[in-house]
Amino acid sequence: MAKRKQSKAALPYLRRIAEDDYVQKQLREAATRLREVYRRGSKEGGKAAEDKKLYRKLREAATSLRRAAGAIEEPPPKPKRRGRRALFVACALTAGLISLRGAKARQVKSHQGGSADQGLSESPWRESGEPVGAATVQST
Repeated sequence: MAKRKQSKAALPYLRRIAEDDYVQKQLREAATRLREVYRRGSKEGGKAAEDKKLYRKLREAATSLRRAAGAIEEPPPKPKRRGRRALFVACALTAGLISLRGAKARQVKSHQGGSADQGLSESPWRESGEPVGAATVQST
């Protein structure tokens, strides 16, 4: 049963290897470089450890394999954008609260018998500009 799960998990990777031209090119290049390294290493014998050309070809093979593996891997999942959703919910709640507050204020005004200006019909100021109830000082 575990082998069956492993084989199913490998199918997408095998499909990418079979269908992706870039991956195939990288794998061909890696195989070519490794063949060259083997030939050169077998000719050189003990001197192969100091051969700079051999190391360059080995590095190229490793780079090609790394590029192929990177192209085969599944792309990372897109990050969820929870910040936008939270911002939208906060804005919606704020708008709802503002509309409720406005509706409540309209309801209070209608129970008072009209607009708020009707309750202030008496002005606390006299026509002369003095406040009502202010003490007047008489000069002699």
